[in-house]
Amino acid sequence: GKTRCTSVAAVGASVAAVAASVAASGTTTAPALEGETIKVDCFSMNQPFAGLVAHGFKTLETRNSTVFKKLKGKWVCLHVGQRTYPDGGKHKEIMRRTGGVDSEAELERLTNLPKGFSKGHAVALLEIGDTELMEDEVD
Repeated sequence: GKTRCTSVAAVGASVAAVAASVAASGTTTAPALEGETIKVDCFSMNQPFAGLVAHGFKTLETRNSTVFKKLKGKWVCLHVGQRTYPDGGKHKEIMRRTGGVDSEAELERLTNLPKGFSKGHAVALLEIGDTELMEDEVD
């Protein structure tokens, strides 16, 4: 499904601050506030992809399931898994070639988590967009 990062709240941010950020985005399906907590669905993603989503660079997610279909229009939490995806740096090659990344410093910033976050943390609230099951179209 398509995901769009709209906010990366600081570690320890108040519920009110996160709720205000979500409300300012103009969505009609804000997370449920329950006292000092926000109740949202959550999914995990490994590095470096979680960093790319948290920074708003990666806006599409491809999985071989329809897990996001029921979440369209809802806010979800992005959790960073403990594993780094073993692609041998292929993601960096693709970003250099097609992603419009201008410098190695920018590439490093985008592929790392925002300051103050690490593996195991919830790093972003995302609004889930359209989700569709695609047939294999590998050329």
